[in-house]
Amino acid sequence: MSLSLSVNKEKIANSLAILAVFLFLFSYFRPELIFSDTTTSGGDTTSHNYLAHYMKTHLLPEYKITGWSPGWYAGFPMFVFYFPMAYLLIALISYIIPFNIAFKLVTVLPAFLMPLCAFFGMKKLEFPFPLPAITALFILPFLFLENFSMYGGNIPSSLAGQFSFAISMALSLFFLCSLYQGIQKSGSIPSNSLLLAIMSLFHLIPVIMAVLSSSYFLLSGRITENLKYLFKVYALSFGLAAFWALPLLANVGYSVSMGFTPSSGIEFIAPPVLYPFFAMALAGIYFAYKNHEKRIFYFAYIALLSVLLYFISPPGYIWNTRFLPFYYIFSMAIAAYGMYCLATRFVRQRFLVAVPVIIAIVTLLYIAFNVTFIHHWISWNYSGFEDKPEWESMQELSALLSSLPDGRVFHEYAERHNYMFGSPRALENIPYFTNKAGMEGLLIESALSSPYHFYLQSELSETPTCPISTIRCTFFNPANAMTHIKLFNIRYIVASSQKLKDALASDERFLLIDDAGPLTVYEVLGESRYVERPKYEPVIYAGSDWKAMSMEWMGRNSEMPVIYTNEDLPFQKINSLDDAREVPAEKCNITEDMREDEIYITTDCIGEPLLVKVSYFPNWHVEGAKKIYLASPSFMMIIPEKQNVKLYYSDTIIDVIGKILSIVAMSYIVFAGRGFSRLKTYQQFIRNKTFRVAK
Repeated sequence: MSLSLSVNKEKIANSLAILAVFLFLFSYFRPELIFSDTTTSGGDTTSHNYLAHYMKTHLLPEYKITGWSPGWYAGFPMFVFYFPMAYLLIALISYIIPFNIAFKLVTVLPAFLMPLCAFFGMKKLEFPFPLPAITALFILPFLFLENFSMYGGNIPSSLAGQFSFAISMALSLFFLCSLYQGIQKSGSIPSNSLLLAIMSLFHLIPVIMAVLSSSYFLLSGRITENLKYLFKVYALSFGLAAFWALPLLANVGYSVSMGFTPSSGIEFIAPPVLYPFFAMALAGIYFAYKNHEKRIFYFAYIALLSVLLYFISPPGYIWNTRFLPFYYIFSMAIAAYGMYCLATRFVRQRFLVAVPVIIAIVTLLYIAFNVTFIHHWISWNYSGFEDKPEWESMQELSALLSSLPDGRVFHEYAERHNYMFGSPRALENIPYFTNKAGMEGLLIESALSSPYHFYLQSELSETPTCPISTIRCTFFNPANAMTHIKLFNIRYIVASSQKLKDALASDERFLLIDDAGPLTVYEVLGESRYVERPKYEPVIYAGSDWKAMSMEWMGRNSEMPVIYTNEDLPFQKINSLDDAREVPAEKCNITEDMREDEIYITTDCIGEPLLVKVSYFPNWHVEGAKKIYLASPSFMMIIPEKQNVKLYYSDTIIDVIGKILSIVAMSYIVFAGRGFSRLKTYQQFIRNKTFRVAK
């Protein structure tokens, strides 16, 4: 009776601690904001509206999770190089509740999920009361860490657009605990594999961190057995996610590296606001050493590994700061252990039930005292576009663009759009609010044409961003930009700065259409074509660094396309652009029918090269021509063999293999699960029979 009463008290104390966490979070994520049907704005988050909307309106109706989007960067493969799960979740929820509310719920999910994963992760590791509840509470100081505002995992980062990363990271906290327990008990292979696969579909960096952290199990003990266990988990997990992961790996050469420059400062290692918790973490290490607590040394190993990766990661695809959130959360878990050891040492057993409540009060008051801008950021994001000063102008612009004939839209980037519309990136929602394709958006790494767009952006913007560190942008020069405007088949330009407006107004090649409040829309005069016979015959370049060649080609304003191939085509072969001779091409007749992921062409240019002003990707196939060639800067070129040509985006053999692997892996999970269940039932039956016989 006494034991049962004690267990009930512990459950009540745990429930009160988790309730305190949730109520505290709801005091910031106010329900009247989260459940209002407004379009989320703020930082990069605003551009994710288009991604989730495209998943719901275009991919899911065709029973797809990845596909082709024409909405940004002259087209790009949607969710091939980025992570689809968060957007799939938004899309599915939005069939039940309004899309805007579904979007908000998923973007706030990690803030609520991480304390829960911490609590159940510690329970999974069989830590005693009240350590799981203390750990859940100690996750909050990281969630509200304000000097770590865009690197992943915490609330400011999620508000800046890193919510998919944060969900994966929360799941990784539970996964790493479950992996430890699985290693110790040689179980949970299917469930751990499934969890890791789900993590990868939210974000890969927590998966990378989890895989590297598992090296802990190869340092001592049952190395061979542990290696076999890890191999089974990771092999099965890869199989489950192969439908997405295999095409990503096979096509990574068609992605773009941001050329992230590693941060090297130590200001992130010990932010002052976390000093009390780091002090408690040191106490946790001391008690772990004294108590021979290997589970805490496991946490310390992960924390130290994340710091090591922060300092040694090279420049390239991954920003080294992305590894630091794991240092924070596992340091907080160690701090919770330190607090637990102190509490059990100085608090009598019968009063221990009050510890989570007391720690909750102190922790939440400490966080509230140190928070400065998070409340404002949350309100700014979730009050939405509709609450911003120039919402009517955005509506006017959207209606205007939707009423115009088909054509790509270039918009000028401007920081003042943050005040006007809710984000400097607000106009990246042109394909979300209108029936037009824009040029600029998120997922720069996913779009083969993104470097060349940003070169054009620097020609047409007063304050260009030029975010890819490995490319050199140019200077403001709208007159000189006309070659590239035509190259990308841009028909409309949305000007924000007076500098660009004046330049376009004084150039007879641009026609003023209308003003939408502070924004002005111009039309590019002349023929607008997605498929054309180039002005000059193409040349062939067989070198390896075709991306550098295309950037040089852009800088020269060349109108002579370069085909990147080793095939023996009847055109000039060059080693550099200086070798190329301009050979005028004969004109011919072309008609085009552009659809979402199909292009229909009728032409009399049989045997002549045609430039298709859509980004190249291996999933594009052609009928009526031998093949599709990659041509400068990042487009497709075909040589028709018939009058009617069809280009279409569909699976490659790699996609098919990936899907088969996923089906096989999922079948194993299902049948293995049934097998395990039957085995347990059989074992229980044998035990019962043995018991009866003995009795």
